[in-house]
Amino acid sequence: MLKIYKSDFAIVQANLDVRSALVTVNKAAKFKRFKGFAVVVDKNKKYIGVLTDGDLRRLSINNVEVSDEIGKYVSSESVYLRDDEISEGVVIEVLSRKLSASNRDVSFIPVIDENDYLVG
Repeated sequence: MLKIYKSDFAIVQANLDVRSALVTVNKAAKFKRFKGFAVVVDKNKKYIGVLTDGDLRRLSINNVEVSDEIGKYVSSESVYLRDDEISEGVVIEVLSRKLSASNRDVSFIPVIDENDYLVG
């Protein structure tokens, strides 16, 4: 049985500054089940992408202004699932295809609806 977690991870708005996003990801490491990243949404709570603690470290190393909006640095090529792709028989095939195309290690996959709103 697949489980969609709705709130056990950090969520930040794209207009949040880099420093605040870093603080949010750091706090999530203490209190959330899924650690080391934040799901980024726009002001209407539509999914934009995922920002990892590694992404934040690289921003710091590259001397990005901590007052910059985090949305400028979020990759739009993150791996996600649509809620209509989630059924026990289909999800493994869909995930396999998306993960091989992304060529990245992924420990959390956001689920979004047909209107790009975050489901979990």
